[in-house]
Amino acid sequence: MWDAPAKLMDFYSAGGAEAAPLAIYYGKVAINTLQQLRGNLSGASSDTQTSFVDAVAPIYRRLPTCWYRPAGWARRSKSWHAQGTGAV
Repeated sequence: MWDAPAKLMDFYSAGGAEAAPLAIYYGKVAINTLQQLRGNLSGASSDTQTSFVDAVAPIYRRLPTCWYRPAGWARRSKSWHAQGTGAV
């Protein structure tokens, strides 16, 4: 149910800037489905809820990596951080 959109998110996130909107879309579909499932678990035991969250947490963590970052983003970010800390 949520697995197919999550796999499509992973597939499109490897496609670069052109595919980023599709990766984000499928990631949101997966997360919305997971939220519905999580709501259905409200009456379940805390062990069941914890197991569910542990199993799906990687999908929540992967969605932000779908955002497109321009070339040189990490380099500029490190440079700015170094300036703020006094490091060279």
